[in-house]
Amino acid sequence: MNRQPIVDQIPSLRRYTRALTGNTWASDDLVQDTLERACQKWRLWLVGSNLRAWLFSVMHNLFINQLRQSHAGGQSMMLDIDDVSDDLKAPESDLGMALDLQRCLLRLPHEQREVL
Repeated sequence: MNRQPIVDQIPSLRRYTRALTGNTWASDDLVQDTLERACQKWRLWLVGSNLRAWLFSVMHNLFINQLRQSHAGGQSMMLDIDDVSDDLKAPESDLGMALDLQRCLLRLPHEQREVL
């Protein structure tokens, strides 16, 4: 499986999750949870269908579930969008970080790399 189409969607997922959560850490966690769920439910994606839309649906459902859980626990994740507008910009691309990530990925067993 070619992982590049999924990797290409990560910046878009991160931007949208930052708008949803208003928090960089929560955003990164939601993206990671989304990618994990997508890997677990990969068989549900129809080849030839819109991968981006499917990933966003997975992410949206996870966010709603987390939101429901936080409200049940008395916590609130909602923020005013104007308060976090500066955090919504896409991160600058860092070649060093990409190379470090690539090295880490190459250390994974073949089966795990294949999933990512």
